[in-house]
Amino acid sequence: MTTIGTGRGVRLLMLGILLGGSVPTAVVAAPPDNAGAELQQPANLVQAWLSFPDAVSIDWPYAFITARQSEAGENAGRQDLLDEFGRLEWRLKDYGYARLAETIDTWREKIKTFKTFRVPGHWSPAYLLAHPDRQPPIANIAAVGACEVPSDVGVWSADGFESIQWRSGLRLSDIEKRVPALRDGSKPMVAVVDPYGHIDHYGVEAWNYADGPVEPGSQIVASLPLKGEAFGWIRDRMADFLAHTPSGVNCRQTKIAGETDSDDNDT
Repeated sequence: MTTIGTGRGVRLLMLGILLGGSVPTAVVAAPPDNAGAELQQPANLVQAWLSFPDAVSIDWPYAFITARQSEAGENAGRQDLLDEFGRLEWRLKDYGYARLAETIDTWREKIKTFKTFRVPGHWSPAYLLAHPDRQPPIANIAAVGACEVPSDVGVWSADGFESIQWRSGLRLSDIEKRVPALRDGSKPMVAVVDPYGHIDHYGVEAWNYADGPVEPGSQIVASLPLKGEAFGWIRDRMADFLAHTPSGVNCRQTKIAGETDSDDNDT
């Protein structure tokens, strides 16, 4: 029996597993020689994933990378959104829309809970090797991370925020039945953020109706039932913000510069 111990052989074996290949029965891998080590400027993102603890267990839609400047930028963007919500809440109360003012307050409090920001995209080794032009410069990456698959879907509507239990085969139409307020917005489409952070828009009225599958960790955002371009903007800005947050739970990340941090994110 051939045993691969440490070094390049283990990395090749790991790469095969990450790419979805099988491990030959004649090959037994010892623990990687960099287990528990800090990441010291890997050559590229694929190499960073090979060094990530327990990389073979990653569910790739729930893996993420962070950019070196993303936290400051996204925090600023979040504050802009919170400020806009604050002004909107004041106007809604002033004009007698107490229920919608409460909705905006619910949205504000919920988005304050997001602490980690990612770069949306598909970052698995298989995808990066198949699309080398999509691989970001390693110098721009602050950390790589992975989350557990969540058990729910987030829904943002005039009723506030609701967490819907995910099940196999769940579709947008199923969620609309649970949350009819998704159809009440002034804009005839909802924004759906998938686990990778890709945003699609689906029609919710008879003339433009569209349906589709919804994956765990997705976020669905409707516009508010008030006239004005700003309400469509809020829907799209909310969707963009959510696309920049990890889509899973119990996330862990390893900084490219060195130390490994673990923190739970209920997104």
